Amino acid sequence: PGRFVIWIGEPQMENSELNAKQIKLNSIYESEAAKRPNRVAYLDLYELFTAGGAPYSATSTVGGVTTLVREPDGEHITMDGGAVVSGELLKLLLEHFDLQGALPASLSLTQ
Repeated sequence: PGRFVIWIGEPQMENSELNAKQIKLNSIYESEAAKRPNRVAYLDLYELFTAGGAPYSATSTVGGVTTLVREPDGEHITMDGGAVVSGELLKLLLEHFDLQGALPASLSLTQ
């Protein structure tokens, strides 16, 4: 009680067997988060890195620039991928909290 949780789903995996497991898990995560509105938010990394059900890709286009967001192992996220996730987390937090006074001056909310 009194806490807000962001449940982060798993991104698509290059290995199809592992990917099938992630799809099932993400479905559970999203369903459970939906049962707790205003207390739990779900961040869908699967859709974030493979919009529209596209096949696995190690790159993503961010701000018009194609960036490597996945490690060569086909599972983990790169530092640049982590920056993408961080931006999405910030957007989600801003939907639920007024953070204007809490953000560093160097961070722009309009980007």
